[in-house]
Amino acid sequence: MIFHIYILYSSNANKYYVGYTGDELSSRLQKHNSNHKGFTGKYTDWVLVYSEAFETKATSMSREKQIKSRKSRKEIEKLIATKLSSVGSEHSDTSEGLLVRTTIHPCCKRGRVGIVDRKTQNDLFKAPKVYRW
Repeated sequence: MIFHIYILYSSNANKYYVGYTGDELSSRLQKHNSNHKGFTGKYTDWVLVYSEAFETKATSMSREKQIKSRKSRKEIEKLIATKLSSVGSEHSDTSEGLLVRTTIHPCCKRGRVGIVDRKTQNDLFKAPKVYRW
């Protein structure tokens, strides 16, 4: 069984959520976007912006605690940007029809990570900070 840690982002709440699961990420995301009690239940626009896979539940729980212990939005955004730092890259999230786009300004080597709706090409998420590679 594979376990994942994941980071979700809600543009309506302008917040991140860090969690772990042994379920498929797409089904877990659907649960977060359903009307339920809890932190993510108030909003239904959560998108998956980051994930890591682990072989054991203990390892995934440990990594989740490590990320949460930083208690820093800046660190979470750096983690997302680092994972997606291929210059000019686009990665498809087939479960939601999303496109993760990384752009780098050629002159100053600063970049921005964003998530785009494949059909409309509208930005769903743009990391507010610009990172240097």
